[in-house]
Amino acid sequence: MSTYVKLTVCRRLDNRLEGQDDKSARAVELHLLRSRALHDILDEDPAWEVSNWGYTDDEQPHEWVELWIKLQEAAAALAPVAVPALLYVGKVLLDKGIETVVVDGVKRLLAKIRKRQEEGQIRDGEVTFTDETTISCHPEAGLTIKLRTSVSIPYDAARDQINGLETGTETINVPAALAPLVRRLIADNAAAPK
Repeated sequence: MSTYVKLTVCRRLDNRLEGQDDKSARAVELHLLRSRALHDILDEDPAWEVSNWGYTDDEQPHEWVELWIKLQEAAAALAPVAVPALLYVGKVLLDKGIETVVVDGVKRLLAKIRKRQEEGQIRDGEVTFTDETTISCHPEAGLTIKLRTSVSIPYDAARDQINGLETGTETINVPAALAPLVRRLIADNAAAPK
């Protein structure tokens, strides 16, 4: 199995809020905080092997870093993640034809990213497949899945909030705020060339 994904992660941008530039000691501190978080997430995880760390360990601060990671055979033996929003992400990826073991590995990775966001160690995280399918995890906005169109769901959404966000269905049962977006997604998907 040699499934690669690109992991893109933004550092916290507190230096800007504090009136300091992106080369300041504060920016370096936040860059190093993200570096430690990414090593904690990936160094000991048997599901993933990092093939390229990008600027993660650079001495100069970077707003974003890109890592290339490869799913390992060991991922098949790991316990699945049961967060409702991640279960929905998994269903979308499975419907797209991505293998179950890959989907489970990505859900595990997104759960770890979310934990580091909640702990204040990183800002945005994004997983991109080779076909450009992307799942973004934002600290405030939740998850965004980019296929031909995008659907955003709160990371902490309950199962009943997600119920009805089924792909490929004309029946929707979603919170009123999401209903127009889901209807547009269904219409765009139906109109897209097969």
